[in-house]
Amino acid sequence: MRRPGASAQSLAEHRAILAAVEAGDSRGAHDAMRVHILQFQDDLRQGLPALSGHRSGDTAAAGG
Repeated sequence: MRRPGASAQSLAEHRAILAAVEAGDSRGAHDAMRVHILQFQDDLRQGLPALSGHRSGDTAAAGG
């Protein structure tokens, strides 16, 4: 189960990513996507205790 407000936050994060892409700001899009992926990982960890052993900044699982 996701935390309250997670869907609205996810939508805002996707809009920020899209805005950066449309503006031609590849660095901004990259940074916004990284924040989004890390937040999603944190949400998953809170819902799935078996994942709690992974580090919050671990980008290997996020493809980075």
